[in-house]
Amino acid sequence: MLVTIAFPLKPLKIKYMKKTFTLLVCLTFGVILKAQDSLWMSFFSHDIWAIENEADTLWIGTSYGLVKYIKPNETYELFTTENSGLPDNNIMYDALKIDSDGNKWIGTYGGIVKFDGNNWTIFDDSNSPLESTIITSIDIDINKNLWFGTASGLYKYNGTNWQVYNMYNSGLHSDYIGDLVCDGNFGIWVGTSLGLTFFNYHNYWQTYDVGNSGISDNDVLSVTLEDDKVWIGTYEGLCCYDKTNWFVYNTDNSMIPSNVIESVEVDENNVKWLATNEGLVRFDGNNWEIFELTNITYPTLFISVDIDVLGTVWAGTLAGGLLEYNGINQVEHFIGTSEFSEYEVTSIVQNQDGSIWMGGPRGVTHFYNGQWFLYNYDNTGTYVGSCRTLKFENNILWVGTDFFGLLSYDGLTWANYNTFNSSLPHNKIRDIEVDDSGVKWIATNAGVATFDGTNWIVYDTLNSGLPDDRIYEIEIDNNGLIWIGTRAGLVSFDGANWTIYNTLNSGLSSDFVYALEIDQMGNKWIGTASHGLNFFDGLNWVVYDSINSSAPNFRSINDIKIDQNNNKWLSCGQLIKFTGQSWEVFTPENSGIIDGNTSSLYVDSFNNKWIGLTNGLSIYNETGVILKTRQIQRDEAHYVLIVPNPAREYFTLKLPDEIKYDNLKIINLQGLTVYKSNLVSKDEKIKISGLSTGIYIVECYTNKGLYTGKMVVR
Repeated sequence: MLVTIAFPLKPLKIKYMKKTFTLLVCLTFGVILKAQDSLWMSFFSHDIWAIENEADTLWIGTSYGLVKYIKPNETYELFTTENSGLPDNNIMYDALKIDSDGNKWIGTYGGIVKFDGNNWTIFDDSNSPLESTIITSIDIDINKNLWFGTASGLYKYNGTNWQVYNMYNSGLHSDYIGDLVCDGNFGIWVGTSLGLTFFNYHNYWQTYDVGNSGISDNDVLSVTLEDDKVWIGTYEGLCCYDKTNWFVYNTDNSMIPSNVIESVEVDENNVKWLATNEGLVRFDGNNWEIFELTNITYPTLFISVDIDVLGTVWAGTLAGGLLEYNGINQVEHFIGTSEFSEYEVTSIVQNQDGSIWMGGPRGVTHFYNGQWFLYNYDNTGTYVGSCRTLKFENNILWVGTDFFGLLSYDGLTWANYNTFNSSLPHNKIRDIEVDDSGVKWIATNAGVATFDGTNWIVYDTLNSGLPDDRIYEIEIDNNGLIWIGTRAGLVSFDGANWTIYNTLNSGLSSDFVYALEIDQMGNKWIGTASHGLNFFDGLNWVVYDSINSSAPNFRSINDIKIDQNNNKWLSCGQLIKFTGQSWEVFTPENSGIIDGNTSSLYVDSFNNKWIGLTNGLSIYNETGVILKTRQIQRDEAHYVLIVPNPAREYFTLKLPDEIKYDNLKIINLQGLTVYKSNLVSKDEKIKISGLSTGIYIVECYTNKGLYTGKMVVR
């Protein structure tokens, strides 16, 4: 019996975020917001694994559910296991198809789903021959039969009966199906983990692998057709088979930027569009063109591509980036919760005003007044991407990056210190601490650097007592002693003397010190690489691991934070709480955390635990999540259109004709008024050439109340 679930259609309705810098202002009133869902809040962007066009609607399969994106009004609806009949939120690559009746067929980790617009019908191992509920691909043949690729073989379904093809009853060499495509001649091309297999209704089977053909790799990621040609994406390049000859395009013999081809589509002009690990690629048979998301500072990992009836190309990436290209213009969208557009959160810090700043591969994200804003190269002119660590010194934000050195931001101006323009010894920075004198202590791949705003000092293995130049963590205790985590032990430095603690001369369980935190009593809590949590009070050592305590089986501990109740929180691929007596592991199955892979931690002034994940952000508080926001006005504000935006020399405000102007203020994100003027006319050009590059709030006071908007100055 089929499982059919009728859900009321009340999906989450969210305005999507695209690459634009005008803002719909979300107002708050200086109150403390308590999450209604109490203990947990989460924000995330979606890995876009599958895209299917249906007239003005784009159906998107993601790692967090099914998205229905309405193109004309630029909104989307999110269907998840919580508000629909989806059995699982993970929708696999190319496992999304629409049949001639408009039914959506969706492949998930929990089986096959048919959605007719009202009812959700689930096929799994309890009501069908499916031996695996991991559905990897879907296609529909000319007789309207449905074909499903799974982790347990190939399945055909005609609406009533099922037929199963696997290694034991057919010519398949592998039961793991990566992709499949039906041709117009009753044939099926099936990409498997052991080659490309062709199958037709005459029960003819032929498998092409590296041993008997010119295919470059047995592990087939994607398959598509162009007339009589078969295009195959693999881990070792793009292959073309014209039924006689094989052609391989890779980084050695072509301009293709990556050999990993996640998805291939062919448009009506026979142009090939490739989703690769280093961009979206257009190939017309002779020329190569590469497209990337412009708001990040590293190659874009595309994983899906589709072309609509107008010829517009839609390409999805890891972490929610969706590129739209109509042949002339490129538009970038982000699919996720709110306007949160980062995927891996590598560092979190709170400023004096209560706002939260987060770093990640895309740049620096600021959560302020209920709004999210991403700082990146496009709106700062500085390489703010690949952020590894954040630290505030009063109101100055210091940013350590993986590739671009040290950055500072004072609310108006970004500055960059790197190996080319300063004495910084290496551009990879893992940690930053600031001592009582305002000196920055910087953990690099070439030792410890200090910077007082003018002068640099570098400590390395050649001129100091450091046992290794690769520095992972720096902490400063209440006595001003500098503690340093390296691959060769724990080091303390008092300004003159260096002391090394390692496995030979102390109770340290591993010389690889990956994380370090100091509690209110001055005790050191030390995270190691796969050798447990260490405690050191200055005299005694205690090691907590799964062998000598009830601690869980640790992976490498990459971050440690201590909350207001003296609980220790560990990030080690999973979230762990240690009270000093008991251990608790938080997973998506037993808590509200949305991803089990943790990458950073922070405890804010409300004792909220901010948990950076490889796929988003979760916030946890045992007494309920509390977010404080700053009052920006007393009455309801209206949105003002700022043109141009971003602005460079001047801007104008676009307001209704009946509005009478009074005065205008420009406020930076630190809350300081940097410009004030009385407006004369609605077409007045406000000169801003004296403002530094950055983001500002524009407030215009009128006879109809306050109009406000966010402006980027470039």
